[in-house]
Amino acid sequence: MVTYAIADLAGLRFEFVKPNKDEIFLGATAVNQVIVTTVAAFICSILWMYFVKFDLLTKFVHLIGATKQFGDEDVWDFTFNARAKNVEYVHQRDFDKKIVYAGWVELFSGADKVRELVLHTAAVFDFEGSQLFAAPRVYIARPLDNIDIEFPTEPSQDQEPAEGQALGQPGRRRSSRDCPRSRACL
Repeated sequence: MVTYAIADLAGLRFEFVKPNKDEIFLGATAVNQVIVTTVAAFICSILWMYFVKFDLLTKFVHLIGATKQFGDEDVWDFTFNARAKNVEYVHQRDFDKKIVYAGWVELFSGADKVRELVLHTAAVFDFEGSQLFAAPRVYIARPLDNIDIEFPTEPSQDQEPAEGQALGQPGRRRSSRDCPRSRACL
């Protein structure tokens, strides 16, 4: 259908070519049709990649109210692939060790057996809010059923902190005097 539309716009007419056993070459008409079809397929493949990347079909069916399902991926992938800035800074609570990892998501896994996160400009706190240590990067791996993530930033508080500075301590509100200028704190 797309090929016919492109050919029509280009002023070409598609004809059904019947191969003739006496002819070695199909002719200029068949070559033009192959070229137009190849170009159309290439353009459609690029458009389809954007369609999939931005999940336009799902957004359309949400718009018309046909579904509330977000897609084939799980919530983990859906959340961390979101373009929203407020999901880039996380608190990962470890209830067994009673600590909280706070940092900016640099990498996340798509694995089925374990959830992995790499946080940069990370800080680790106890449950009372005291900072235990800070690190440029922290790797976290947890079983699928044992990971608790919080997204503490509001959409207006999505600025990344200065190098080596944690954004905020979990469990306590920071006052404006605790925060450096032009940096959002929790």
